[in-house]
Amino acid sequence: MPVVVTDLIDGDNLNDPSSSGSQATVTDQDGNVVSQSSAGSSSGVVGAQGNQGSQGNQGYLGAQGFQGQGTQGAQGFQGHQGFQGKQGFQGFAGGDSQEFKFNSSILLSDLGNGQLGYGFSFKGDYGSTSNDYYWEYDVVKYQGFVHVSKANSSLNPANVSGSTNNTWTVSAHNLSNGNVVKITSMPIGAGPELETPYWVGSVTSNTFVLYTDSSLSTVLNVTSNVASANIVIANMGNLPGTGAWQLFNQGEILVDNLNFYSNNITAWLDSLDDNSTNPTRGIIRIFKADDSNKYAVFKITGATTDGELTSVTAATSDTWTKTSHGLLNGEAVILSAMSFGVGPTIGATYYVGNITSNTFELFTDSGLSSKVDVTSNVLGATLETAKVLSIEYVDHNGAFSNSDNVILSFTLAGEKGNQGVQGSAGSAGAQGAAGSSGSDGNAGATGAQGVAGAQGAAGAAGDDGATWLTGS
Repeated sequence: MPVVVTDLIDGDNLNDPSSSGSQATVTDQDGNVVSQSSAGSSSGVVGAQGNQGSQGNQGYLGAQGFQGQGTQGAQGFQGHQGFQGKQGFQGFAGGDSQEFKFNSSILLSDLGNGQLGYGFSFKGDYGSTSNDYYWEYDVVKYQGFVHVSKANSSLNPANVSGSTNNTWTVSAHNLSNGNVVKITSMPIGAGPELETPYWVGSVTSNTFVLYTDSSLSTVLNVTSNVASANIVIANMGNLPGTGAWQLFNQGEILVDNLNFYSNNITAWLDSLDDNSTNPTRGIIRIFKADDSNKYAVFKITGATTDGELTSVTAATSDTWTKTSHGLLNGEAVILSAMSFGVGPTIGATYYVGNITSNTFELFTDSGLSSKVDVTSNVLGATLETAKVLSIEYVDHNGAFSNSDNVILSFTLAGEKGNQGVQGSAGSAGAQGAAGSSGSDGNAGATGAQGVAGAQGAAGAAGDDGATWLTGS
């Protein structure tokens, strides 16, 4: 470290050879006084600082100090609760089950992909709705029993015509003012909606008017003449237990060959009737996916059958033909049989597109982008559309709405057991007490007259009579 020597009297740098001697002080570069000489001293100039000596040995490590422990601080305030996380995805139903969309239409031919539907409709307790009418196959509970509304096709008007003056005509229509009806088919005409309730008014022997409300204030507008329409009359004013109803115990359920997730479940559906030794082949329970308190329970009592189209043909133009096929665009079908033809694959799932009344095309994908290539004409093809389950009613609670997600769960019934050994005859019972005497029978009819007896012996001769005097 450089050292500066300063003259205390005149401030000259004594390291400078030209400076004159006087009282001197020695400071380091930080201004600290190192040494000081008196005035007039004969000491020489302080020399330059020597080199730094080598570092000494490291001293011994001191003992560790005592560890101090402070008192524990007060617990901090609890933080705010975090936001609730998003609900996780719903898990799959357990057990032997499949998920579907419910189709509330009882027209089972209208079933779509991944859907399930009944051939009947649960309506709750009789009279529990604002409507006072019921359609064929409506099911109600009444006084502890379950009833289904019957059809009466003999009363339903057929081949009805409707004109744009809103008058409907058919001979002997069996209708009365206030009846509720619905149109089930209408090949010609426009204005009315199929399967929609309408109210009857302005009735004559062969004509009537349809209204859209029960007060008969709004006339149904026929915008194009209707021909060959069929009409169904609702069941009105008849208590369950009368001739318009019957006890509900059997029906049909239609189930699509694809489940809700578009998986082919044909083999699973075919297995539901595998137990053929027991009259009850299995039990199915159908319940709402997000509310299991809405359910229906049935026994499977017959073989599972196919909803199918048979004798279908196809040309090399890739057009398939079946009169009045009833298929829908996008509907999935399974090619289960084919007598002749090349191109389609038996057992494959195809999707319907470009439909007309009697023709359609098949595609390998649900987006209808890849058409099935028919390279040789197809004859005798069978297209499966769904499975039909024959069921016996057990119980239900509530009803499903259209497009509800429902779960169909299945339990196979056990095999029917062998008949047990016949038990030994019981001992003879004690003889019963003698019965009371019966009442006297009616007097018998008079017998026939007996044969005449033999002639009796001649009687003894009588005494001579008195002699009478002859008069003169």
